[in-house]
Amino acid sequence: MQMIDQKTLYEIEARCTQQQPPPAMAGCPLHVECRAVCEAVSKGDFSAALELYAKVVPLPRTLSALCTAPCMAVCARKDLGGAIDMRAIEEAAVREGTRKARRSFLPRRSDTAAVIGGGVSGVTAALELGKKGVHVTLFERSDALGGTLKADEAALACFAADCAVLADYPIEIQYHTNMEPENAADFDAVILAMGADAPVEIIEDTGEVEAGGRLFACGACANPDAGVLCCIAGGKKAATSVDRYLKKVNLRYGREQEGPFTTTLYVKTEGVEPQGMAAGEKDADWAKAEAARCIQCTCMRCVDACAFLQHYKTYPRQFTREVVTNISMSMGNRTANTAINSCSLCGQCEKLCPGGMNLGALLMQSRAVMAATNHMPQWPFDFALDDLADSNGPSYLAKPAPGSDTCKYLFFPGCQLGASAPELVKRVFDDLLKRESQTGILLGCCGIGALWAGREQLFADTQEKLKAEWARLGKPKLIVACPTCMKTLEWADCIGIWDILLETLPIEHIACDVCVHDACGARDMPAVRDAVRELLHRMGCIVTEQKYSGATTGCCGFGGYTQYANPEVANEAAALAAPDGAMYLTYCMNCRDRFSKNGGKAVHILELAYGMAEHEPPTYSQRRDNRERLRLGILKDVYGEEEKPWLLHFPLYYSEDVAKKLEERLILEQHIREAVEAAERTNDKLLHGETGLFIAHKRIGHITVWVYYHPEKDGYQVERAYSHRMEVRV
Repeated sequence: MQMIDQKTLYEIEARCTQQQPPPAMAGCPLHVECRAVCEAVSKGDFSAALELYAKVVPLPRTLSALCTAPCMAVCARKDLGGAIDMRAIEEAAVREGTRKARRSFLPRRSDTAAVIGGGVSGVTAALELGKKGVHVTLFERSDALGGTLKADEAALACFAADCAVLADYPIEIQYHTNMEPENAADFDAVILAMGADAPVEIIEDTGEVEAGGRLFACGACANPDAGVLCCIAGGKKAATSVDRYLKKVNLRYGREQEGPFTTTLYVKTEGVEPQGMAAGEKDADWAKAEAARCIQCTCMRCVDACAFLQHYKTYPRQFTREVVTNISMSMGNRTANTAINSCSLCGQCEKLCPGGMNLGALLMQSRAVMAATNHMPQWPFDFALDDLADSNGPSYLAKPAPGSDTCKYLFFPGCQLGASAPELVKRVFDDLLKRESQTGILLGCCGIGALWAGREQLFADTQEKLKAEWARLGKPKLIVACPTCMKTLEWADCIGIWDILLETLPIEHIACDVCVHDACGARDMPAVRDAVRELLHRMGCIVTEQKYSGATTGCCGFGGYTQYANPEVANEAAALAAPDGAMYLTYCMNCRDRFSKNGGKAVHILELAYGMAEHEPPTYSQRRDNRERLRLGILKDVYGEEEKPWLLHFPLYYSEDVAKKLEERLILEQHIREAVEAAERTNDKLLHGETGLFIAHKRIGHITVWVYYHPEKDGYQVERAYSHRMEVRV
């Protein structure tokens, strides 16, 4: 178990680009939030759009009238009917919207700054510093502000309207003053904005005239080609630098994305219909129609495919912070525990993410950290870990080839195939023995669930047990029936059952239509996926593919023990992975049972290959019974050995409603039988006076089971049952 350090966290976070701005916003020197502006205008809320626009644009009327709209050159819509006309939309917001009067609460500062030049860049710099509480003196050599805008009457009118807000801030304007920088010694900092007639050299990323000094520049004197947009951006940059200079903080830190840059946001445009620019006069209705063309650039590739992210209305970068906060807090409720335990850990997000971010890997590590530090309650995975213990305990079987002490091949069906379809496992084993008599069998669990539950030591112990058994049986080639087992047991020489069947099909087949659902365990196993499809082709099946398949396949809801930790998310995952009425072909029994249990149609490839009828997904109790029945059956039928069942098998009777509650509450018939048997044997039972029912209870591991029952025929009628799952620590 390795703790998650900040450096690793930042590296993981950086892979998710969802918080990066859309192309048009990144291409704008002022980073106008084009998505939000368009959304507001499309709804007719011009005032909200104006507030958003004016938040980053100090001179909104001026810029909306004169902006050169570099955003249009990089707009994601540009090749799908033409870029959004943001300048016209912003102009409509300024024209149609109104801003609420707000009282400004300025910080108390004694800092002073001189701004020389009353054009667009100088006024912008003065206004931005004034908003920060800096006392600004703006020097203008003529009798009016405006600079080069004075030649354009309409533009100058817009500028004059914008300048009205200067009076709200500690800004003094001195006209007819030809101030020289060397005469501004009384000021803490000086910004030069004198126009193209007084050019100066600046440090591009900060606007400094010389490093470490108090002199800064912006506008045409720093960039002769600067238009209104660049002048406003330059004025804001110079003001930011002066503010940092006055506060004695680093002038450069965190300013990498100041000004235009290329975003890393991945914008999915597949499926977006081309749509030309809105027609007609550019009035309010036109602006609404044009704004509605915005595709709201975002990177939601993983969210679109993942039930977990959809359920929690989050995305990887956002959720990462919640995870780290949840782990690192020393006191309080760890509210993200349930969400952390609800991810299937399947790795689909990594394959879909343009940056390759694997949220599942982080969450698996987080579970291990929380389990090791006793910050993860055991109950979400208690039932699943008990199931693992059953697979590698009472239901475990490791036998060599019949009549031998070792074997050349060892069939490992996995814990879930035998629990769901024991007769199918027996038929496959019989077929393997006919193909190669030196074949043994190993019934157990690969242990991957221990990692899902954050129990790294349990996983290591499980692996050591299996390795020792494999070595005892002569280190045979392992025949696996589950891709996840194949990946988990990679230390052995593994071959898939699908590869064995490709050599010779066990029966003749009739063509059928199936939609292949790839196992998430085969995400990085193209050879396995290809072998399954080839096998289907040879069986005469007509195959269709899902939207998410192969490396991007979705989880059925079992992975990561989601179905135990959060059944609601698990059901949503199954519905998302198998969304329609098609017959889904799986090669993972968990997928087959999850889809069937969720109301869909599914068949396992081995059921097709061996001509076995579809079966209803078993209950949790039936799964335990099936494992025992499989173990005893193989011992008797293949090895001629008889053992007594270890499970209690006297009949239990209950209604469909009780059966549903037992399944939801993860209460096994075996636990009910143990509680009733103990109560009847010791007469340690209560009588419920109102109903006449007996009440039995028994603690089994972390579980205390309570049963309300009465004798019925040759067994017992169960009217009610519930359990407590807890671990008491002293």
